[in-house]
Amino acid sequence: MKTESARQGFSSVSEPSQIQKIAVVGGFKGFENDPECKDFKMVMPALDYMRRSGISVSQKPEFDTINFADKRNFLDEDHQYDMVFIAHIPNGRNLSWTRSSFDRFSQSTDVAEPAKLANTIDSQNSPDRWAERISKTGAAIVAAVGTYIEVDTNFLSQSEQFKGFVPLIAPKNDSSLVGRADIFDTDQMKLVYGRQLDLPIQWLSIAVQPDKIKAFANPNSNTDLGKIMTTEKMMPVAKPSHLTM
Repeated sequence: MKTESARQGFSSVSEPSQIQKIAVVGGFKGFENDPECKDFKMVMPALDYMRRSGISVSQKPEFDTINFADKRNFLDEDHQYDMVFIAHIPNGRNLSWTRSSFDRFSQSTDVAEPAKLANTIDSQNSPDRWAERISKTGAAIVAAVGTYIEVDTNFLSQSEQFKGFVPLIAPKNDSSLVGRADIFDTDQMKLVYGRQLDLPIQWLSIAVQPDKIKAFANPNSNTDLGKIMTTEKMMPVAKPSHLTM
């Protein structure tokens, strides 16, 4: 079964390769050099956390930032990556919450205002289309930051095409939590996840492709993510009994 093969794969790793090429969907160019940028505050702590968990992420990754401002649509492209990081992308649910002026844009749309850009989605947005595109990237790991109304592993897991991935950490799939816990605070983990976790930011979700992540991971017990990855049956975060309730 999938979870058992994943466990065996992790235990056999001695010198993992490095995750080098990372798609940052919704990110802006140069974010990695700007500590005040929200993309920096989402992506960089998450990557550091993965490193501490035993996932071998390069200290100098090759970031490919993809957004409508640069006339790029991740869902229409065919580039390959080691990791896909989805940086707070609306999924189309509850449009009135995100803003009454929420519009749908395609790749060719000329978007001039960053504030408006933050509330745009592809006209063919769906779990199936996202999952299909992610599968075709060849990525070993998918990370996302988002609530019930953004693209996260809960949203992706609605698609059969995402079944090749194992969700390791995911927030509650609960619409009532929207707006109740800030991404950059860490004091409401139990509210967001149902239990206390040592994540660097809230609303982070992580899923791995077992047959591919084993080349990049030698997980440890230094973090909750590492513990989850080394759990005998690689249980998702909602199940492990060794985590504090």
